[in-house]
Amino acid sequence: MYPELCPDTAASCADGTFTYNSSRTLKRAIIVGTVAYTIIQFTMSGIGPFAYAVNPNVSGGDYVIPMLLSTLLPPVIGGVVIAGVVAAIQSTVAAFLIIIASTIVKDLYKTLFKPDLSEAAENKGNMIFTAIAAVIAIIMAMFPSEYLQVIVNFAIGGLAAGFFFPLFFGLYWKKATPAAAIAGTVSGTAVYVIATVAACSIHPILLAFAVSGLMMLVVSQFTLKVKRGVFEVWFGERYDEAYARIDRMS
Repeated sequence: MYPELCPDTAASCADGTFTYNSSRTLKRAIIVGTVAYTIIQFTMSGIGPFAYAVNPNVSGGDYVIPMLLSTLLPPVIGGVVIAGVVAAIQSTVAAFLIIIASTIVKDLYKTLFKPDLSEAAENKGNMIFTAIAAVIAIIMAMFPSEYLQVIVNFAIGGLAAGFFFPLFFGLYWKKATPAAAIAGTVSGTAVYVIATVAACSIHPILLAFAVSGLMMLVVSQFTLKVKRGVFEVWFGERYDEAYARIDRMS
């Protein structure tokens, strides 16, 4: 991945390592995905107020989509749409179960405790923890807590607070460093948790964004820069010696 090994472009060396063919393609995919996801989220957020405008007597959030579909759409089209909603729920749950099992077995247990874990043992562990996570999810669905939505919102807000600026700067700012990403993630998450618990007058996500972004900017100026090979693969261009001196790289 170094210049002497990749005479043309760093992106060509990335082909054997990543599933995308260039860093430009990856960045475009991220932009398209962000725009699409933003539209989806605004649509989902607007369904609630819209539902109460259609039927002020709706008793709970779980009845919003069925009520709108049965009220605004013909039965056949409404059935097709609600089938799509159920399919989306199933695929999301399946993806999360896989992520949970993989995180516990591969990212934690294998990485930290047993690097020589065999493939058969890893697959067995994935099945066990997938089953455990599924049972817990079923129990929570059968006996839902009134705070479940609060927990979901808190988790999503915490992810955004901790990872937005590290991901953003890591993708588009050449001076971002690994230490700055860690500092931005930890500080953003901590501020979000504290501001939420303390019921701050300013929305917790705004405070967390401000602190996380500031930490990324400041810490990046005083920590070791990214290794040359990583820099070239990610940005797909020649390493700029004027930006980061050789003696500062690990």
